[in-house]
Amino acid sequence: MPDSAISVLPEGGLVLVTGISGYVGSNVADQILTAGYKVRGIVRSTTKARWLSDHFEKQYGADSFHLVEISDMLKAGALDEAVKGVSAIAHVATVAPLSGYPDPYIAQVTGLVLNLLESASREPKMKRFVFTSSSMAAANPAQDLERIITDRSWNEEACNDAWVGPFGDSNIWNVYAASKATAEQKAFEWMSANSPSFEFNSILPNTNFGPTLSREHQGFGSTGAMLKSVFDGNTKAIAEDPPRKT
Repeated sequence: MPDSAISVLPEGGLVLVTGISGYVGSNVADQILTAGYKVRGIVRSTTKARWLSDHFEKQYGADSFHLVEISDMLKAGALDEAVKGVSAIAHVATVAPLSGYPDPYIAQVTGLVLNLLESASREPKMKRFVFTSSSMAAANPAQDLERIITDRSWNEEACNDAWVGPFGDSNIWNVYAASKATAEQKAFEWMSANSPSFEFNSILPNTNFGPTLSREHQGFGSTGAMLKSVFDGNTKAIAEDPPRKT
């Protein structure tokens, strides 16, 4: 259970999680539930995600978790009902599939964050909003390049290159990085302009490894598939992932 003396969220408070059926989002939800909070997850189809309800209700109880179905999260007001009564939001989702074309992908990723912020601003119980960005929002990975990266760093290189092309598969990571950087910037600008009652923060994870919540229903997806691919003798995914220094 969380320490109520240091947590700004009420004991047993409700947390909204986007991207909950994915590799990272499902594990985020699992950790939130483990900490003693309740979770509401957004999915495009509650029928397809029924296994999530079965999994979490069995482990944490029927009152701890439920799903809401929203087919178009970019529609104005579409998230209002999902946000009602929540104390915090973990925005893990992004627009899928990834695209090597900046238009309309970057605008969609940015619009999703802003739409969620607008809905959150109308919920009086809201305390915290956490946006899952990416380390690529700050800078591209590079070998043997000394540089200082701070909380004021933005990946201007990718934001430019994403629009230069060539477009298609070779441009996917530029567009992805630019979408995260742009969404972050616009979100912080929105916070400054609107001064809502909650705090906003972004986290910038790198490549994620670890177990899937349910191998039966999720398989080896996202970056979680990389190690499995190597084990199976396919090193392409690792070879295409640039080396990083920290």
